[in-house]
Order: sequence, then structure tokens, then C-alpha cells
Amino acid sequence: MICCSIFLASPAFPAVVYVDSRATGPIYDGSSWQNAYKTITAALNSISTGGSVWVREGTYPERITLTSYQNVYGGFLGYETSIDQRIPGAFQTVIDARKAGRCIDVSTGAWAIIDGFTIKNGRADKGGGIRCCINSNVKIRNCRIENCEATQLGGGVYHDKYSTGEMTDSTITGCSAPNGGGLVVEYHAYPVHQRCEISRNWASTSGGGLYCPFHSEARMENCTFVYNTAATNGGAAYTYRGGPVAFDHCILAYNSAPDTGGVYGDGGSSTTTFVFCDFYANENGDWGGAIEAMPADYANTFVDPMFLMPERDVFCLSSDSCCSGMGAYSIGPSYQLRKIGDAKMLPPGSAVTLTGKVISCSDGDMVWIEETDRSATIPISGITGCSPASVLISITGTSTGADGMTVLQASSWTLASGADYELEPFGTCISRLDSASGFRVKTWGRVTGIDSDGFTLSDADYSVNVIWPGEQPQVGSFLVVTGGYTGLRRFQATKIE
Repeated sequence: MICCSIFLASPAFPAVVYVDSRATGPIYDGSSWQNAYKTITAALNSISTGGSVWVREGTYPERITLTSYQNVYGGFLGYETSIDQRIPGAFQTVIDARKAGRCIDVSTGAWAIIDGFTIKNGRADKGGGIRCCINSNVKIRNCRIENCEATQLGGGVYHDKYSTGEMTDSTITGCSAPNGGGLVVEYHAYPVHQRCEISRNWASTSGGGLYCPFHSEARMENCTFVYNTAATNGGAAYTYRGGPVAFDHCILAYNSAPDTGGVYGDGGSSTTTFVFCDFYANENGDWGGAIEAMPADYANTFVDPMFLMPERDVFCLSSDSCCSGMGAYSIGPSYQLRKIGDAKMLPPGSAVTLTGKVISCSDGDMVWIEETDRSATIPISGITGCSPASVLISITGTSTGADGMTVLQASSWTLASGADYELEPFGTCISRLDSASGFRVKTWGRVTGIDSDGFTLSDADYSVNVIWPGEQPQVGSFLVVTGGYTGLRRFQATKIE
């Protein structure tokens, strides 16, 4: 007997290729953050046989196509040497198609990973945001697909025939199509969706959130379907016969359609199943068509899930919700919130965790953290070892009220090592600093006095004490100062010019 051994070598991929629209060069070959390509497309063209692309936060107005073994990762700050240093979902890397076509196309038969992106303003016949073509295997992780549309199927995501893969810890919101406003899982497609939010999508015919045609094998695990709408049937989802389509530990609430706001089965006996799911306030029924009511031992419930702030699209569960273990967001010792503005809306005494925020200014034992889009800021007490531009991986604390202002009393926090994020300041005159408390700002005026810890800067009838440890300017000089206003006419300067 003759024995033969065959060794199949994997393709030799480059370790990583970098993308940064603000890279300083002097060359742009993707070899480092400094020498990064300026577009995702250029990086993908350089790894036509496969590899990984790391993309710094920012907005990239382009449409990309992934072929086999091309993996794209967003959410970097531009200092990372390991993918584990990212803070998923904290620093947005946006692929914006500007309605000129599909945002991301995954080629037929390709294996690919899409991780850490906001995907928006796509428009195509199928899959305005992402199309996973026939026989592809795609892993979509930590993504947000929004405001995408399709003229036929799958406004946000379209899983084509025989495709496999997964979609985890992601959101599809504000998308639209005739069928499957949020997403479509086609004939004999087998993707698994875990911990996904499908919200406020619209179908002009069927399946506001999800559309599953004949023999779809969609599986939804711990997903939240909320405020989806269809003009005909299946506000949350439409499932045709065959399958099976499975809903496991999902929440389906406030979805609407003239015929069954929840899940509508069509075309004969439907094998759609629901296990440990909660149905609440869906228009014209929780399920209909060929779907029969599930027996009691499937442990489905019909109670208010008690979303924390649905009017602000915060669909995590209140601490006293009866739906623990269901939906995309688990109940924990603190509310896991994405936005500072949401934390400020909670009553005093609420435990909150925020991730991926930047310290904008500090004053004594108080620091302020700010969103990178400069939409909101909040003061934190009890935190040490940080300075302006430091990045907080996470911070947990309890909200308190002080002089009409929400303050977060920190109980634990984690700083990103080696990461600095210089927030772009916005300009405001001294007279309007009170409305910019805690933000990184730039203001201007004339030096009217020297103080023990800085100087007084004046603008007509208004003045502010500028805290500045460096060399003091001359009285009468005109200055532009950058830093943070911390209230009580105090401005912590980090730069004067």
C-alpha cells in the first residue's frame, strides 16, 4: 500500500492593512497608521487574494466589494497594535454610500468579516446596506445599518440563496423595501442572528423587520423587533411556508401592519417556531396566517417588556422588566447606554455604564466626558488618573443631581492605555460659555488681569478666569484660548495662541 499525504496551505495574507482618511504620509501604502491608505477601496485592492483591513474612525463616502478572505474592521483610533484594543461601537467608522448604490457587496462564494461599522444611506435592488451573495459566508459583527433602502428586497441586509454566516450585536434601523424593510433571508439561506436590534424599519408590502420567502432557514436568537411597520402584513416579520424560521428568546413589541403586526405566516402550513419569546402591543395580532398559537410549554409571554426609554430609541430593559434573558439587551447591575444624553435623562440614583467616551476637561476632583460628535457632555466625580484627551474604555457610576445638573458619581472606570483623542473644539464667545459647560471649546478676548493661577480674559462686558500653568501673557494682549469651561467663570486652558 502506498500512502500519500496532501497538505493544503492557507493563502499567505498580509497581517493587516491600515486605512485612515486623515493619514499624514509621506507615503500611503497601508503599512502603518501613519502611511495608511486613505480609502477602504484602495486597501481592498491591495489585498485582492485576502487579508484584514483596519479602518480608523471617521466617515468614508464610498461603496465597497468584498471577495474571499477579505475582512474589514472599523472603530480604531489610530494607535492600536491589536484588534482587542478597539472599543466596539464607541468610535464610529461610517461607510456612507450617499444613495449612490449599495454600501457593501460580498461576492458570490466569498468568506468575509464585517466588524465595527456604521453603514448608512445605501440604495440598491436587493440589500441597500449589505448584500451577502449566493453561497457566501459572512460574519457581521458590532455594526449599525441605518437609513438604507432597496427597490425589491432587504432594505438593510439581504442574505442571498444558500448563504451562511452570522450577524451578532448589531442594529438595523430606519431601513425600507417593498419586502423586508430591515432584512431578507432567502431560499435555503442559513444565517444566525444573535443579540440584534431590528427597529423602525418599513416595508411597503410585507415584513417590516424581516422577510423570509419559501424554505428560508432564518434563525433569530435574543433579538428585539420593535416599531417595525408593513403596509400589508407581518409588521415584525413575514414567513412563507417551509423553513423552519425560528425565534428564540426574542422580543416583538409595538410592530404594526393591517394584517398581523407581529409575525405573519403565508402559503400553507408554516413551520415558524417561537420559544421563550415575548409579544406585546403588536397591531392586529401577534401572529397570523398559517402560524398557529404556540402551546403553553413553549414559554412565550405577552407582557410589557418595559424598555428603558423607547421614545429615545433606547430598547434596553428596565431593571424590573419581566423579560430578563429575552431580547438583544441583558439586564445587569447598571444600564448599558450608548449616549451621554440618555444617561442624563435618567432619574437620580440610576446606575449607568458608558463606553468609549473622551475626557474633554477637568477641574480639581471633577472631570467632564464628551461624545466624539460633540452632542453631549456630563461631569464625573470620583475619577482620578486622567487628563483631557484621555479615552475611557468604560465608566460605571450613579447619577446624582447637583444644582440642576446631572453628575455621575464614578464607582469604577477603565482608561485606554496609550490612546489620546483630541476632540475638535468649537468656537464660542465668552458671553455664551455657560451654555458650553464641559465641552472642549475655543474662545477669545483681551487679557485684563493676571491671577495667581492664570489670567482674566474679557470680551466686552463678560470675563472668565483662565486657568493656565504656563508663562503668563501680557495685560492688554488679545488671545485665543482652547480648553474647557467648567462653570463658575473658570476656563481650564490647554492651549493659548
